[in-house]
Amino acid sequence: MRKVMIVDDEALVRIGLQSMVDWTAHGYEIAGVCKNGEEACQAALNTRFDVILTDIRMPVMDGFALIERLQASGCDAHFIILSSYNDFEHVRRALRCGAKDYISKYELEPASIIRVLDGLDYADPAEEQEDRPPGRAARDGQGEPADGPDTRLGWLAIQAAPRPDGYQDSELRAMQLLLDELFASRKALTRVGWEEDVLHGIVTVRPELAPADAEDEARAMLGEVAKTLESHLNLPLVVALTPLRGGQTDRTQLRSEALSILREALPLGAGLYRSSPHAAERGERRVDGGLWLDHYKRAKHYVQYGQFDELLHWYRDTAAALADGEAQALVERRRLGSLIAGQLTERLVERGELQAETIEQRFGSLWPLGEAIAAAEGAGALDDVVAAAIARTREALQSAQASQGWLLKVRQHVEAHHDRPLRLEDMAALAHLSVNYFSQRFRQETGQSFTDYVAEVRIRKAAELLHSRELSTEEVASRVGYGNASYFVKVFKKVTGMTVSEFRGGLENTAKR
Repeated sequence: MRKVMIVDDEALVRIGLQSMVDWTAHGYEIAGVCKNGEEACQAALNTRFDVILTDIRMPVMDGFALIERLQASGCDAHFIILSSYNDFEHVRRALRCGAKDYISKYELEPASIIRVLDGLDYADPAEEQEDRPPGRAARDGQGEPADGPDTRLGWLAIQAAPRPDGYQDSELRAMQLLLDELFASRKALTRVGWEEDVLHGIVTVRPELAPADAEDEARAMLGEVAKTLESHLNLPLVVALTPLRGGQTDRTQLRSEALSILREALPLGAGLYRSSPHAAERGERRVDGGLWLDHYKRAKHYVQYGQFDELLHWYRDTAAALADGEAQALVERRRLGSLIAGQLTERLVERGELQAETIEQRFGSLWPLGEAIAAAEGAGALDDVVAAAIARTREALQSAQASQGWLLKVRQHVEAHHDRPLRLEDMAALAHLSVNYFSQRFRQETGQSFTDYVAEVRIRKAAELLHSRELSTEEVASRVGYGNASYFVKVFKKVTGMTVSEFRGGLENTAKR
């Protein structure tokens, strides 16, 4: 295997390069990943690399200094520059310093990367030396945190939150790489290792902190990790954390407890989940209070965009995770139902603009929804009430949209703003519908797609403007929302069956008569 080092101060570049290429299949191994030239120099002292992919502009030590220092030390690795479009002058300088080639960051493609690396002239494999210095053993984790009578720690189990369409292998690989980096950069976090797609780790808190402060510190630290994953990779995490205990606690027990929390938490979605020591003594498990904020956001999203099937499916999955016969589980289940009832009520009254009499006639004994949820006896009855509330809300809103003229509202907007960009997403929001449902309803009500309808309105407006001989085709196109006159001409022909010239000619003939 040819050993490759990646050197770049941008985390997304480091992650992308590692995850986008099947390195092993092509005979390469990522043996080092560094954030600057100084780190790369230290890594090169311990491992012999065949290829070093390096950025130029980096803090601490840039790419030029890296190449010069390693070449002066006798390093025989091939240097490949990771360049930006505005780095070409620097690329020339790097090539003069001995770099073999460059790869544009904006056009990173697996095939092009492998093509560049395969074209390099490597030493005979028989002459290559073992790259691991004596006494330096490979390890999966970062090492165990120091145990002591005052040490307090918790066990972590982290996994990507379930997603209806699942995750691509490259996404999961990127998640693993970024989590590894985040753990390595924080002294309080120790990576134990990966178990399939679950990361096990240990969080250690300062012994001088009071228990409540220690919990807050651990939560804040893990919140930063989860936020980084979501902002960089748009990948939400489920984080399970055991109660903080003394450093001598049996690790096997902690791992088992964390996995148990994780299994219960996965159906509930992204968030930080922990078990309360007091609840554990009673044989109960409680989830972190911040989870309910995530539940609120999820329910609000589904209701706001009319995704009622998804809302019901999510409720059933979430409730099923709580249905273990415990009294506390029913409390949490009812709390979830009340949260959904509140969102449905808000949608009906404030955005659906339905009158009280209309709502009462349609919902009957289910109204008010919150009272119906509170009165349901047992998990089965509660689930039935929630399902009925969701179904009747959908029916009420569909009826209201038809009777109150959501379609008229959309048409009026298109007529008034036909000369501006008209995005499907904006029109769906105007009608208070999800994009997919808006498209379906629009076609059902009008017999044509929204795109075809917009084209029809614009061409009708264009036909009116073409009566003026003073306006050129380009001016007419611009006034009805087409920045490209050639495209306007094609749409005009498609809608009217005539070219613009033929239409103008017809107007002139009519005027002569």
